[in-house]
Amino acid sequence: MKYLFKISPPIWPVFVYEFSIIKKLIKNKNKLLIWVCSGDKKKISFCHANPEMSKVICLACKSKLKNALKEIQGNYEIYQDINKNKKLKNKFENFLKKNKSKNLSNINYKNIDLGKGVESTLYTYFKSKYEIYKNNSLKNLLLEEAFYILDTIIEIKKNYNFSDTYLFNGRHYNYRPILKYLSSLGDNVYCYDVSNYSERLIVSKNEYPHNLISRAHSLIKIKKLKSNKKLIKAGKNFFNKRFKENRSNNLIDNYEFSQNKSLPKNFDNSKLNVTFFNTALWEFQSIIENEKNYLFKNDCE
Repeated sequence: MKYLFKISPPIWPVFVYEFSIIKKLIKNKNKLLIWVCSGDKKKISFCHANPEMSKVICLACKSKLKNALKEIQGNYEIYQDINKNKKLKNKFENFLKKNKSKNLSNINYKNIDLGKGVESTLYTYFKSKYEIYKNNSLKNLLLEEAFYILDTIIEIKKNYNFSDTYLFNGRHYNYRPILKYLSSLGDNVYCYDVSNYSERLIVSKNEYPHNLISRAHSLIKIKKLKSNKKLIKAGKNFFNKRFKENRSNNLIDNYEFSQNKSLPKNFDNSKLNVTFFNTALWEFQSIIENEKNYLFKNDCE
């Protein structure tokens, strides 16, 4: 066995991309371990795609997964859910007593920053109301789920021999423990997410795609873009197409603003200039590691 694939809830749009990856991995004639959710409420207490844990949504989710697996031809094994038992429950309660810090970023277990994954999820879940709800009961619930997930991936790694792992996103409470733990062992962990601007996946190795520091390094690597005529042409075509298709797009205003020479007088066009167009503050703040690099205090600024 070479691969572990942690599948996200199948009702997400990324589902079709996930199974295209699975098909490619199985084509290599390597055995694949697919880690899925069974929908058992006794084992799963919270779901991104189904926060209210609705039975109807859960059944639809399981149905899509079942039908998709029928289309998979190859050698794979299914692993369901996360470990939960009384012994683990007691371990978590002791862990919680020792970690009463209000700052989630400081909460770690076995050197894995579970708190940061939980905080990232809370930002996404509550958006602009994060400060109001950040200390509600959901915080401990997600910490508990993250705790069990970390324990489970440690157990899986003991029982299965694999070196490469694929999982969605990478920054949330239910993915971060997997990413951080397996990366610490020297495994290859590939985190993928859907691009809003093309029919492609954004893939990061041993890092989640949303890390601005990591993305900045990638931008620096392509600084020689000016000498690549093919990429320049593709870039121009991309923006021209968007301007024609959607006249209400904010990119038009930004583009026309720059063409009116309204930029600061000391703006140096000979340097690599990077601009972040963040759609909302909650999206930006959910990347905890980048807190020191925030460019704006709020959306208005």
